[in-house]
Amino acid sequence: MNKERLKQLARAATKGEWERDGNQVCPVADQSKSLATFVNVPDAAFVVAAQPAVVLNLILEIEHLTSSLARVTEDRDGLLEAGAHLL
Repeated sequence: MNKERLKQLARAATKGEWERDGNQVCPVADQSKSLATFVNVPDAAFVVAAQPAVVLNLILEIEHLTSSLARVTEDRDGLLEAGAHLL
């Protein structure tokens, strides 16, 4: 997964919240402006659920969790090293 590319795409997409109107995806601020029309309503629902703000928030969460895991792993490794003589 290329998180940087996803960030670029999300930031370049139409700003604001999106909603679904049938098989169309529109910005909430201007429902007369269709961003996309889908053959399948579930596809439109998925695009609305994965709109740019959501994608950016998911990436932030992934980055936060990755950073937290690295810190916990460092702490664990330090504790194991410090206590190795006790084994």
